[in-house]
Amino acid sequence: MLSRKITQPNLSSSAPHNPAPLRTLPIHMTTTMTDGTTPSWLENLPSDCRTVIHDFLPLCDCLTLTSVDRGTMREVTVSQIRRRRTEQFLAQDSGNGGLSVRERLIRLHDVLPPSYGLRELLPHLSKDLERDLLPSSERHDFTEDLRKLRESTVAFRRYDWLLSKHEVSSELDVASGWGVGRRSLAEYMGDVLSEAWLAGRFVEGASTHPYWTEVTSARLNSERRMESTDWWRLWVRLHATLLRVSPLDDALRERLGLPPQSCVEDDGIRRLRGVTSSLSRYAQNGRLIPMHRTCVDDFGPLGPAYRGRDRVTSVEINLRSLALTLEATLDKISLAMTEDDGEVVRWTTRLMDEARRTRPITVRPPSVTIL
Repeated sequence: MLSRKITQPNLSSSAPHNPAPLRTLPIHMTTTMTDGTTPSWLENLPSDCRTVIHDFLPLCDCLTLTSVDRGTMREVTVSQIRRRRTEQFLAQDSGNGGLSVRERLIRLHDVLPPSYGLRELLPHLSKDLERDLLPSSERHDFTEDLRKLRESTVAFRRYDWLLSKHEVSSELDVASGWGVGRRSLAEYMGDVLSEAWLAGRFVEGASTHPYWTEVTSARLNSERRMESTDWWRLWVRLHATLLRVSPLDDALRERLGLPPQSCVEDDGIRRLRGVTSSLSRYAQNGRLIPMHRTCVDDFGPLGPAYRGRDRVTSVEINLRSLALTLEATLDKISLAMTEDDGEVVRWTTRLMDEARRTRPITVRPPSVTIL
């Protein structure tokens, strides 16, 4: 049996040009490989089955099969990976605003806060999707096969790196106590916008929302302590989901930089309710749910000495308020909302305005604290 291999994303500055490999899953081999590097179980398949076997395998298993069978590398590269690249990145999604993944990446780049760390990666991924893949050559040597494989999978690897780094960016600086974390407001709102634009878009090899909901519900229901990173991801994903499915009016949605309103399937609603129900039980058991506090520094009004008095304002909101608003939205009892409707909407609008605001270099950027 092949071992499971998960490569952590490369977070260096050169990572957009050197994306990490796709995650791969195991394929169970019933026999050993032959001298020709082809597994004997594959050789024993009828010829018509061997030509279509990849149609029934996920991308990660196709790549695993490629790694043990050089003879199928060209077939996988040319017919399967390139077809899936077109279907998953370039095809329009008629059910969610008619936007393809590539179009969503372009629009996301335009609305992210300028200081958001992942913003510089989006043009690299979009540019790669714009270009046509080079035609296959007649050469069949191993080096040429690897070149075609890398060329065909670079978009998948960069997209996976994007979502993985979105999760890694949630690693908080843990202070004293049970875990207080602080990050810039631009990072928080950038994570929320990225999640709102990209969640629910099916691209093979990338992290999935259903997996996160199951893991989060299990952690909330267990005795395991929730770490700062867990709370950060919970805040980001519940906040992003609420903005993605809420019936906000067009003017407010454009101001916040949100994608068109999308629907949640029945299974998605069930999974989200599982998270909010687990959160309620977590609080009922007397366990502490951290607050979300945003601190904004400014100089205050200018006085006779030119510089005004330093002023710090803070805005706090409880995670249960966010969860209850999401539950009401999923129950479809919320009507079209404007900027003046609801605590969460006003809070989100203020955070987005502060995240995009230009400040003097002597003013500390706004920060988000989970405490």
